[in-house]
Amino acid sequence: MHIGLEGITLQAKTAYFEWERKLGVQLIIDLRITLSNIPHSLSDSIDYVNVHHIMKEESKKEYHLLEELSQVIIQRILEENPQAKSVYIKIRKPFLPIANYQGNGSVIEYSESR
Repeated sequence: MHIGLEGITLQAKTAYFEWERKLGVQLIIDLRITLSNIPHSLSDSIDYVNVHHIMKEESKKEYHLLEELSQVIIQRILEENPQAKSVYIKIRKPFLPIANYQGNGSVIEYSESR
């Protein structure tokens, strides 16, 4: 069974360039968590509030790469939620610091299992 959060928009300090980290960047995050068992109560499931809190907390920290941020988020979710079997994350950075850039920005995808 999978549960997830989609389209979470956060301001982050994850960027290669120092000026980008100071200004902050917009990220859009999709997250899917595979559970070990089918939950029969909230205590058997994943608390969305906790997962959202992890994403917000980590996005406030400075990372140079989206890959690093994605790994930290996933590892925290797995550590704090024993019922999570695996976590998949997709992070989009819709605006890139490239002159005359026209496109949908950068995308990274990462997953990790127990």
